[in-house]
Amino acid sequence: MLFQEIMRLEPFEVATVLVGDTRGEHQVKAVYVSDGSNIPEKAERGGAFFVCDTAFGDKNNKEFDDNLKKYIDCLTDKQAAGLIIEKHTEMAEVTEDIVSYAAKKGIPLIIIPYETAVTQAVQQLYYSLFEDRNRQDESNLFMKELLYGDEQHAILRLTNFNYKNEKQHIAIFFSFDKTDFDGKMVEELALVMPINLSLTLFSVVYPDEDGVVVVLELSQKEPVKDIVNRFLSAVQHDMGDKLNGNTVSAGVSSIFYKPERMKECVDEAKKAMRLLRGYNICHSARYFEEIGIYRFFFELGNDVELEDFMMQRLGELISYDKEDNSDYIDTLETYLDFGCA
Repeated sequence: MLFQEIMRLEPFEVATVLVGDTRGEHQVKAVYVSDGSNIPEKAERGGAFFVCDTAFGDKNNKEFDDNLKKYIDCLTDKQAAGLIIEKHTEMAEVTEDIVSYAAKKGIPLIIIPYETAVTQAVQQLYYSLFEDRNRQDESNLFMKELLYGDEQHAILRLTNFNYKNEKQHIAIFFSFDKTDFDGKMVEELALVMPINLSLTLFSVVYPDEDGVVVVLELSQKEPVKDIVNRFLSAVQHDMGDKLNGNTVSAGVSSIFYKPERMKECVDEAKKAMRLLRGYNICHSARYFEEIGIYRFFFELGNDVELEDFMMQRLGELISYDKEDNSDYIDTLETYLDFGCA
């Protein structure tokens, strides 16, 4: 679940949001109750931290702000989902300076009254996380069957995922630009996808053999390219040092409505990603609808030799177009579109 969804839970109806998760990038993956003196060493990325403000000193303690800032720094290092402070009436106020500091660090910050039953709040959070994990397991089974099993049977199961035929959808394939990565890297990539499976919009995340497949319903508010760029920025940031100098790119399918096109569009996204790798373009996105002449070659087959041949034959022509600002590739595409006439 996203950190911003915490406010929908009953114990948080009286909470105050000082720093919100406006971009929807902070997913809660674990819950911790801390005394504030230290962050648990085994704390996972995506942790939502509960702490009482008494841990940072009383209202007469001049070091209150400094102690709280140090705590926020630790949360940043842990890539936490956010901080929830239980506010005692006799304690110092959280200043505007602290709010600005948390916002600068990108850590969502919520204040809850001392009377709030923290145990009840934590229990509800755990239950929500449990539901999210069950849904992720179901989506993995669905995508595995769709891509590698009985496609028609998988489509029948879409009723469990709030799929709407009248809505626009896209498939995105995320993978690493350097191909010397293992399955653990793919699993890690799937975990940091800035997508919330409990939202009303349809979405699935599936760790495939050499990348992560994301299929999602499009919002009318955000253009496709903005969504893809936001995802790329978020996963690159959240993967951090685990990338070991690698970068993440994405192939994007055409827009589709009917679920019968989902598998085809996942394949489109993978083809677009292959083009990026073929030209060693890093940390970027390629859209299937914009690959032009390359569609002709993909329709001939999926052999590696054919792909290598395509790159060898067209690579020089593309480079020439870029250097001389010419349009020979467009001319060749038009020639093929008209049956080589």
